Amino acid sequence: MKGGLVQSPLPDTAAKWMTDAQWLSAIREYVDEKERAWLHDRVLGGARELARALEKRANEEPERFARLMLTLPEDANEHYFEAVVMGLHEGEVPPDLLRQVVERAHERPGRPHGRWLPQIIASHGDHDLPIALLDVVSWYAKEYPEPAEELWRQDAGGQGPYYGGDPYTYGINSVRGSGARAIARLIAQDQRYWENFSAVVERMVVDPSIAVRTCVAHACTQALRYDRGTAIALFLRLCDAEDDLLGAHPVEEFLHYTARAELGQVWPILERMLASGVAKAREAGARQATLAALSDEAARALAEKAICGDSETRKGAAEVLSHNVFVAPDRGYCE
Repeated sequence: MKGGLVQSPLPDTAAKWMTDAQWLSAIREYVDEKERAWLHDRVLGGARELARALEKRANEEPERFARLMLTLPEDANEHYFEAVVMGLHEGEVPPDLLRQVVERAHERPGRPHGRWLPQIIASHGDHDLPIALLDVVSWYAKEYPEPAEELWRQDAGGQGPYYGGDPYTYGINSVRGSGARAIARLIAQDQRYWENFSAVVERMVVDPSIAVRTCVAHACTQALRYDRGTAIALFLRLCDAEDDLLGAHPVEEFLHYTARAELGQVWPILERMLASGVAKAREAGARQATLAALSDEAARALAEKAICGDSETRKGAAEVLSHNVFVAPDRGYCE
């Protein structure tokens, strides 16, 4: 008997030619995700592994398998619902059929598909999405109870903290964080989505989770496309939190787009970052303060704090100065 990668109980060659009726029969047969069949040369799995094959087929024929998902029995393993949802990422599906699939998945007991549904909806944002789908995204972004704790701060059992101690990595793997990123993606595509989600973003900037707020920063950045004043006001409220937030990449990204044009409004955030007890925040603040100083002499006081600061701020400043030495308006400043 051999171990190895657990395979689907049905080979890919068979799955490719299965009819809808055969898929439904297989789904009814393989209900246990822990099922294993130990053969002499391989290990066959159960519902989880068959669901991976189903996701692959849904990706290849999205409309067909979207309709199949609507006929799944109520007691089918949740992996099968998830497989079809994930298989529809950017697949060509009529908006009304997408709505039916999302509603079916959204109404499953315990609402277990919240990490994926907002992202799937956002991947179809180039269509005129119905309000019902946008409301589903809003619900997961605002109402879903997970995350309920800052897991990135907790020890993973001798291997350091979960998610490498990074709140953003945890945020993108959480349900509300996924909802926030989906909203950002939609806002980036069309102003009508900003008009729909602006009130949602206003609520999300005060989310109790630092991890989720790192993701909400993406939405603030995309809102700059349409209303810079409101976007900056929302960002400032977002930053009214512990300094771990300030070291997250999406926060630095927002400052990248505002520190030069609206220096006075984000000055307090940059100043706070340079003085932060969080190393990543100091380094990020130094990068953005120095970058602003290349084109705005008013920012040079902040940049000098970075250049004359500790190893993290000096590193951040050096990265910017060395990268821009040949292209900066004032080359002498870089040198």
